[in-house]
Amino acid sequence: MGLKEHQIFHLVLLATIVYGFIGIRFPSNLVWMLSLMSLATWFGYITGYLSNWSQYFFGLNYPFRYVFFGLMLIAVRFTIFQKDAFKEIRKSTYVFELLFVFLGLWTLSINGNHTDMDLWMKTKQVYLLGWAIFFGVSALITLLIGIKYDDSIARAFGIVFFFINLYTRLVEYVWGKIPEAIFYLILALTFWLIGKNAEKFGI
Repeated sequence: MGLKEHQIFHLVLLATIVYGFIGIRFPSNLVWMLSLMSLATWFGYITGYLSNWSQYFFGLNYPFRYVFFGLMLIAVRFTIFQKDAFKEIRKSTYVFELLFVFLGLWTLSINGNHTDMDLWMKTKQVYLLGWAIFFGVSALITLLIGIKYDDSIARAFGIVFFFINLYTRLVEYVWGKIPEAIFYLILALTFWLIGKNAEKFGI
């Protein structure tokens, strides 16, 4: 007999707690990352369950939910995780939470808060421009914070996702509208720019 839905997310939550305890107690970044992945799985599962498996939870699709998930982890890291007991896992938590925030923002910049593929296909890219701008501004702010506070992780995430945003917009708005040679020339120039300034940005 299969497990019921509530039993499944109870097991996932239990795995999160067990992995988390082991990762902090010993400590182990690998086990701690398993705990965070289990927590992310539980978060997605519980929000789906509470919304009766609707595509939206309080009006948010899954990428949007995981942006808030990452932001909640950031809030926890700046409070509870400042204690010495969490020193060994603080960096891996930082990477994990920023990854969730920026992957969520990147997805939102592509399809917005849509869940219906047909509706998204009919939506003009210009109507999603606000998401793209918000994604780019978030990456730029993260980069500037990283530079100001000498935070190599923030710098790396900021510059990488800033250019991911630019490349995504190039594909959306430029691909097929200009000669391919010019398109690839633009890519080559941006790659050269990144390489030239990589040391300056600490990546």
